[in-house]
Amino acid sequence: MLYLSSSDWDRQPAPRKVALAADFMRIFCTVQTMSAASLADCLDRNAADGAPFERAMACVSALSAGR
Repeated sequence: MLYLSSSDWDRQPAPRKVALAADFMRIFCTVQTMSAASLADCLDRNAADGAPFERAMACVSALSAGR
């Protein structure tokens, strides 16, 4: 996910998006309170907000702040 552009993310099939999200969470998140499917959905909903990696960080941060 670190090297994907927004258009690369958009071209991925749904199962691949969930797998990428799971890998992101395994590597970058110490507390995994968001499911990989929820993260992939968040990335799809916020497609105009930057690169997938930056959006993933924002999605996870938003969830953490909402506790």
